[in-house]
Order: sequence, then structure tokens, then C-alpha cells
Amino acid sequence: MDKLTESDIKEYCENFYGYGNINSDILVVGLEEGFGIHLENEKSFSKKVSYVLESLRRDKNNTVDFLELHKEFAPEQIKKIEDGKEFSPFWIRLVSRVIMGINEKKINNSPSDVVEYFKNVVVKNYALLEFGPLPCTSLDTWKYKEYECTRNIYELNERKNYIEWIEPLRIKKIKDFIETNNYKAVLFCGKSYRSQWEKIIDTSSEKLSQIIFEKSNSKRLQIEKIKKDGIGYYLIPQPGDYGITNDFYDWVGCTIKENINK
Repeated sequence: MDKLTESDIKEYCENFYGYGNINSDILVVGLEEGFGIHLENEKSFSKKVSYVLESLRRDKNNTVDFLELHKEFAPEQIKKIEDGKEFSPFWIRLVSRVIMGINEKKINNSPSDVVEYFKNVVVKNYALLEFGPLPCTSLDTWKYKEYECTRNIYELNERKNYIEWIEPLRIKKIKDFIETNNYKAVLFCGKSYRSQWEKIIDTSSEKLSQIIFEKSNSKRLQIEKIKKDGIGYYLIPQPGDYGITNDFYDWVGCTIKENINK
């Protein structure tokens, strides 16, 4: 692809939602990707946008193949996956262990088994979406005001403008995914986007209930849930939150499995 245009970058933001199979029975929604070494400068960012756009246009889809994209832009992560090493607390500790629990897959303390399950099952069979399309180091940083390809785009020259533009589009589209698929569970990962999750669920008439992880002395270790129209919605804390262990995510998966069956 030639030099990215404003139209290309907006198309990417409006249409790229993540990875996996959008038509699965479990939907996972994360915050946004971090700025890894593979996206540390404008050149690598532009290459990724071009790659993703070509894939979306070719396949007429909103997701791309996780492993193929990471082979191209994060070979160091692919090497860890091939070696059975944990490459991401979010993908391995949270997403994979929770889905293993939902599927009653025996979980042990071997990271290689969980990584293998991620590689062979999770990324191929489940909808793994990001609420924000643009990678970002943290909620307080914004590289796109510096990049030549984005700094003159009003919606992207400040994070505030970006959020005001992209948030209603993402909420509407994720709601559309939920309405047109047969998800039995929707997992929202990270409570810092709580207001966005509640807009997707539409909690105007009902509140989420709490389920506390009783193996911990802290009531801070909990998930929140609500069931609407036969779908279970769950708010799950990120791996970096206080006191979270693998046991917690194993418990989350088993708890969601029990609630699905009710």
C-alpha cells in the first residue's frame, strides 16, 4: 500500500476490532493493545495499519489472524508462544485460563499447557476484540500527536478527540455483534472502562451483582455480572490489579461456567 491517507487510517479505526472468530459463543472485549516493540515508531505503525487494512478488505471481516499478524510484527512474542512461554499476562493468565475454566478444561500450573491452548484453541475459536483500535502505552500517553500520518487528523491529534470520536462507534458496533451472534457469555476485561461496558450492556434499569473470590481475604478480588436476554455479561479485573493470581482466573472461568448453566 502507498503512503497512508486520512481515509485509510479512519477506515482502520472504524473497522479493525481484533482477532479470532466473531461468530463464536464467547466474546472477549479488552481495552486496547499496548505499544510493543513492534509498534515503537511511525514506520512500524504504518506497516501494521496497511497490513490490517489489506486483510480486512480481502476477507470482508472485522478481525484478523492473531498468529499471522504477530509473526509479521511481533516475532519475539511468536517465539515465546512456540517455546510454550507466557508472553502476555492478559492473553495467557486472563483470557486463556478463564476460557479453559468455562470449557472445563483441566488446568495445571504448567504455562506451556495454557500457551498451547491459547495457540490452538483460543485464537482460532473465540471473538477477541479490543475496545480501542489504536495501540497505546497507557491511558496517559498519546504518540499519534507526533506521527506525521496522524497529527493533522483532528480526531487523532489528541486522545480526548479520539475518545469522543471512536467511543460511540465502538459501542454501537460491539452491540451489533452481540445482537447478531449467539454469545452465551461476554467478558469485559478491565474495570477502568466500566462506563463503556455499562453502555454496551445497557444497565439503565438493572445493576450488576458482585461475586467475591472467597479464597482471598480481600473483597477487592471479585467479578461483576448481569444476565440479559439469555447472555451473561461479566466484568473481570486485569492481571495487573491488586493481589490477582492464576487461581483467581481459574475460579472466574469455573464461576462463569456455573452461571451459564443456571
